[in-house]
Amino acid sequence: MKRAPLVVIWLIAVQIMNMQVASGQHHQKAKHHPKIKPSIFPTLPKYAKRLEDFVPRGWKIKDTVTGDLNYDKAADLVMVLEGRHSATEHGEDTHPRILMIAFNAGNHYELKLQQNNFILRSREMYDADPYKDITISKDLLSIHFDLLHDGGEDKLLYVIKYQSNDFYLISATRTSRSDGGYERSSDFDFSTRKYIYKSSFPNGYGKRHRTRQKKLPPHVLKKLSELYEPLTWEVFDDEVI
Repeated sequence: MKRAPLVVIWLIAVQIMNMQVASGQHHQKAKHHPKIKPSIFPTLPKYAKRLEDFVPRGWKIKDTVTGDLNYDKAADLVMVLEGRHSATEHGEDTHPRILMIAFNAGNHYELKLQQNNFILRSREMYDADPYKDITISKDLLSIHFDLLHDGGEDKLLYVIKYQSNDFYLISATRTSRSDGGYERSSDFDFSTRKYIYKSSFPNGYGKRHRTRQKKLPPHVLKKLSELYEPLTWEVFDDEVI
């Protein structure tokens, strides 16, 4: 029986050592690999007898409103919840917010929607908290924002309607102004597909006004659960809401 050359034996030994080192490094990395952080958004309970029972530990009620949303003449519940502790979103430390809607079921409330993105948070890009309020009138939920920033202001109004067993954005309005006197407004009626744009700006002798109308694309009704943040939906080429 022939003996294997020393060079071959040496190469095999080196290969085995490399495999052992690599294996050891793999296990070491796996052992010290950081765990994936859990979501900062808790899952709200499906049912609750009191509005306070929907509030998870570490969260608080920022705003609340009651009113009939599903046409049964009972006062439904809408709340904006805010985390007591800051979390990093968009690279900034903010206090996360949740929009929740619960229907009045007689002796308890039933959660119908938890939306973790749509309610704006206080951020460095705004001069003040952009969230204004929520209101209910004639079975419609309205959400208001007021974005103050250098050189101007944007007022946003979103109107939500419960239909076809879900919550839909049926209209939205954006009103903007600048310190230089320029003003504009964009009105979206997603139910009738009507869009109206108005603008006015100084021309040396007062203000010059412009108005234009446009038909919105078909099938533009969006569910509230499908929306991300205000001013991120590009309805058509030159207009977002």
